[in-house]
Amino acid sequence: VRFDYAGISLMIAGCNISPIYYSFYCEPLQGWRTFYIWGISIMSGLVFFSSLWSEFDKPKYRVLRGTLFVLLGVLAVVPFTHNIYFM
Repeated sequence: VRFDYAGISLMIAGCNISPIYYSFYCEPLQGWRTFYIWGISIMSGLVFFSSLWSEFDKPKYRVLRGTLFVLLGVLAVVPFTHNIYFM
């Protein structure tokens, strides 16, 4: 189960980094692109390593597990919302 969670976090990161890179490609300073790529990378790494932690499988961490994945999903949506409304 731990590897499933870890794989999902890597999949979310992998599916978001290249679209973020190319959707902010024409921005003059490209600061937002760097910010969002670092953000998704750090959050995915956090979820990845916490998923491999053996304590993470226990029922008492169910809320934390769900919260981390929801935050990762929201963080993946923010750059595209930014791109749609401000570009």
